[in-house]
Amino acid sequence: MFALSEHKRGDNPQGVAVLADNLLNGISEDKENGTAHWGKSDLYYRWSDGGIESTAFTIKALSNIKPDSAVLDPAVKWMSLNRRGARWSNTRDTAIAILGLADYLKASKELAPDYSYQVLVNGEAVREGTIDPSNVFTFGRTIDIPADKLKDGKNTVKIVMNGKGALYASAYTKFFTLEEPVTKAGNEVFVERRYFVQSVKETLMKGLAQDWKPLKDGEMPEDLAKGLRGERADRAAYFACMRHILDAWHGRDGRLGVLLGVDGVQRCSDELLRETAEYDSSRAPDCHW
Repeated sequence: MFALSEHKRGDNPQGVAVLADNLLNGISEDKENGTAHWGKSDLYYRWSDGGIESTAFTIKALSNIKPDSAVLDPAVKWMSLNRRGARWSNTRDTAIAILGLADYLKASKELAPDYSYQVLVNGEAVREGTIDPSNVFTFGRTIDIPADKLKDGKNTVKIVMNGKGALYASAYTKFFTLEEPVTKAGNEVFVERRYFVQSVKETLMKGLAQDWKPLKDGEMPEDLAKGLRGERADRAAYFACMRHILDAWHGRDGRLGVLLGVDGVQRCSDELLRETAEYDSSRAPDCHW
C-alpha cells in the first residue's frame, strides 16, 4: 500500500522502484506448480498476514509500478486457485481481490485478446472458435465432453491457441472406482480417505462422551464392512416397522401429519421409491411425487 501511495504521488520514481523490488522479499514461491503469494495461506491474526489480501495488494502495486514483473502471472494463478466458486474466503477478501486483479487485467491487456482456439480429445476436435474484445465476456466457456469421445484407460485433452492474449483452462471430472484402497495422488488437489468408528467412552469430568477411533486399512469392523458390501435389511420388515411408528403419530390430536421419505434418491431402487410413494399416497392423496 505504501508503494502504491508513493506511485500515485509521482514525485519519487526511484523510491517507488525500490519499494517495488522490496515486495519480493516476502514472496512465497511454489516453482513446481508455478504459483507465488504473499502472507499466510491458512490461519492468521493481522489483516496484513492474510494471503488473499496481501497477494491482491501486491498484484495491484506491481501491475501499476512494474507490469512486466515475472512474479505477476504466478501470483494471479495462486489467486485463481484459491478462489471458492465465484468468491474468495469472505467479502473483504473478495472485494480486494477484484481490485488487484482488475489492475492486472488493465496492465496485461487481457481484455483485448485476438486469437483462435481448438479443444481436442484424443486427437478429435470437440470445440473451436475465436476470441476478441467483442465476445471476451460472452463466449461459451463450458465444454461438456461427450462420453463417446472417451475411451477406457488414458485420455488426452489438448488445447491449441493461435494469436495474442491469454487463455485459461480448468477441468472437472467425475468417476467411480472399485479400487480399494484409493491411492493418494494429485497436483495441487489431494484426496485422502479415512474411516473412523464411533463409540462412547467414559470420562472423569464429563461422563460418557463420544469417541472416534481411526481405522487403518484392513481394520474395518465386520458390521461396517457388511453394509459397504451392499447387504441390506429386509425391506418388508423395515416398512412394517416404519408403518407402526408413523401410524402411531400420524393425525395425532388433529395436528400432526407424518410422511415417509427417502434420502439420496439416486441410491434408491425403483421398488423402494414406488413403495414409499404408494404408502404416502394412501395417507396424503394430495402429495405429489
